[in-house]
Amino acid sequence: MPFRKPMLLLLFFASTVHSADVKSQIQNIYSVSTLADRAKRPVLVCLTDQIPASVIPHGMPADIAFSNPGTNIKIEIVNGQITRTKGKAHTHLSKGDLLFVGYCKVTNDYIRLNLFTISPHIMRTVVSAPGKMVPGELLGVDVIFKFPPPLLKYNDLKPIHAAVENWFKAFDDIDSATKFASPISLGQPLNIIKIGSTREDVEKYLGKPDKIYRYPDKIEYKFKEFTLELKNNVVTDIIY
Repeated sequence: MPFRKPMLLLLFFASTVHSADVKSQIQNIYSVSTLADRAKRPVLVCLTDQIPASVIPHGMPADIAFSNPGTNIKIEIVNGQITRTKGKAHTHLSKGDLLFVGYCKVTNDYIRLNLFTISPHIMRTVVSAPGKMVPGELLGVDVIFKFPPPLLKYNDLKPIHAAVENWFKAFDDIDSATKFASPISLGQPLNIIKIGSTREDVEKYLGKPDKIYRYPDKIEYKFKEFTLELKNNVVTDIIY
């Protein structure tokens, strides 16, 4: 059987190429963002209110947050269910939250995504300040999607992609993600209003401000606990 060994090597090589190809496709769909290239990277939309999240420590440099593979809360998802939660959750992600990928790892039995909200949340209750308004903070969660091994052997991206898309839908750019997310942003009003929200959203969910200050290049909506700066009818800053 003179051709048996070369044939086995060829099959092994083909399998390795296919596995590497699936891995690269996954890493491309959920590619990691940095401060310099975030606008060019995929944006994920959260599809559920069930994901616990941690507040990124106040003052943590953004570049560290982008590359840090371990937030305070870690969850495992198996067969569409959260089967394990480790760490303290300060809050939950909301439907329609826009997220970037700060870390992505693909192994033979799991996909790990370290996700961060793109815009800060305004929250009334966190561990450090119960019952009080706190500055807008990024939220993060470390999500592990577990699969029966060998995950990459069969060169089939569909079930892997579908498992993640039950929770997070990926888009190539932030405009497409925002357009999709807007109708499903049905979470708590104070979690909806973020940098990038429209003036109509602010008035719909927060009502009329206590005072309005008009300047040549901007408008400030002053509420009791914070002020929103708007330019061209879009929220550009949250001031405490």
